[in-house]
Amino acid sequence: MNGYRIKTVSTLTGVSRNTLLAWERRYGFVVPERTDNGYRIYSDADVAKLREVKALVDAGHPVSEAIALLEEHRRRGTLPPSMGPEEQDEQRDELLASLLAYDRTKADVVVAGFAGESFAELLENIYFPILRDLGDGWESGRYTIAQEHFASAYIRERLTRMLINLGCGPSGGPRVVMACYPDDPHELGLLGLSIRFALAGWRSVFLGARMPEADLIDFLQGHPAQLLCVSVVQQVERNALRGYAERVRHALPDAVGFAIGGAGVSPPVPIIPGVKFGVSFEQLMESLPPS
Repeated sequence: MNGYRIKTVSTLTGVSRNTLLAWERRYGFVVPERTDNGYRIYSDADVAKLREVKALVDAGHPVSEAIALLEEHRRRGTLPPSMGPEEQDEQRDELLASLLAYDRTKADVVVAGFAGESFAELLENIYFPILRDLGDGWESGRYTIAQEHFASAYIRERLTRMLINLGCGPSGGPRVVMACYPDDPHELGLLGLSIRFALAGWRSVFLGARMPEADLIDFLQGHPAQLLCVSVVQQVERNALRGYAERVRHALPDAVGFAIGGAGVSPPVPIIPGVKFGVSFEQLMESLPPS
C-alpha cells in the first residue's frame, strides 16, 4: 500500500498529528486507508486537500468553512487538477527547452504550474528524467557543458527547496546520513534520495559531494544515525570500492545500516557483510524497520 504515514503528513502539511485526527473525526473530509496493523496511510490527494484547507485556515477561515469552500471549488472545477501523464511529458519538455535556452524566467513560469503536484511525482516524472536526459545529451554532444551546468544548477535549486520545505524530514524520525563517495561531485541523485527519505518519515542529514572518508567516519561517530547512504556515480575500481566499504563498515556500530548505490557501482559487486550494494530505494526501505 503506497502513501504516507500520519507523522510524515504532519510534516508535509504543517498540521499537527492531533489536529489531523480531530479533523478526520469531526469532518471526515479526508479518510485515510488503513494497513493490516492499523496504521493510517494518506494519499497524495489527501495531502493536497489538507494543504489547501490549512492555507484557508491560515487566511482566517474557520476549519468548517475552509472545508466547505474547498469542496465547493472542487464541485465547480475551479481548482487546477493534477497533471496527467501526457501533460507531465509536455511540461517536462517545455522546462527542459527553457533551461537549454538559458531562459530562467520561462522556466520559473513552467515550474509555477507544478504547484498541484506531489514531490514524489515531480521527482520521478519531471526532474529525474530531465537530469538523465542532460547527462545523456552532454555525453553524446547534443548539449554543451554550459547548457548541462545551467540546467543542473536550476534543478539543484528546486530539489534543495523541496528538502527545505520538508524540514529535512521530521525532527524525531530515524536519521539517515547521505554522502557522496570521496572525489565524486555528482550529488543530485543523492539529493533526490534525501527527499524520498524525508517523505517516508526519516530525518535526512545531507553531507553532499566529495565527502572524505575520514571526515565521514568522524561525523558518524559524533552524530549517531540509523542508516548511511553513499552515492557513487563515477566509476570506481572494484578493489578501491571494496576497501572503502570495509573500512567504513568497520567504523560503524553493527546496528547502523549501510548502503552504497549509483551508476558507479557496477557488477559484480563486492560481497561484504552489513553492506548493501546497488539496491533500489524500495528494496532498501523493505529491509529496514518502519519509520
